[in-house]
Amino acid sequence: MYDSVNRSGGSYVIDRSATALKLDGGTIHGGIFSNSTISARAYNADATAVNLESGELTDGLRGDGSIFLNEGEIEAKTDSRTKSYYGATRDMFAATAVKIGSVTLSVTGTPEFTNVGSVSASSTHEQRNADTEDADDYTRVLGYKAIALDATSYAGAFNLTQRMKLADVLVGGETDSDGNVDHS
Repeated sequence: MYDSVNRSGGSYVIDRSATALKLDGGTIHGGIFSNSTISARAYNADATAVNLESGELTDGLRGDGSIFLNEGEIEAKTDSRTKSYYGATRDMFAATAVKIGSVTLSVTGTPEFTNVGSVSASSTHEQRNADTEDADDYTRVLGYKAIALDATSYAGAFNLTQRMKLADVLVGGETDSDGNVDHS
């Protein structure tokens, strides 16, 4: 059993950074479990879906090292445009799905982060075409800072496990040309 459970949630912010879930001090006993969507979206700013900045996560009474289990979707997205933010560049804003900072992970054994769902980050930028006089002539390009998992500030060790959902595993058969299971 997890003490912090998410069923649905997210945030969308214009010209300010967006964070959907942030631990910055305090303790969450039993880790974090999400089977829904944790989403942060920003326009002309940074977006972080899950930010484990500081504080403490424990594995509670389980004693198996489980700190974080995602069975849903974790998404961070940022968009920018030079027309609405003069001087904006494609490397100015970051989208980070999961950021592990200097948080303390108090578990038996090695802390375990398990993802069974999806974790994604995207950054796009619209820049004005310099070789045209048309003020509305923009090109959409990918931003440079889209990070699914950022653990650069974390000094300890942890295990990261990516698993398929059990319902997605094909057992005892093959699929035919229609995508149906052939049990013969």
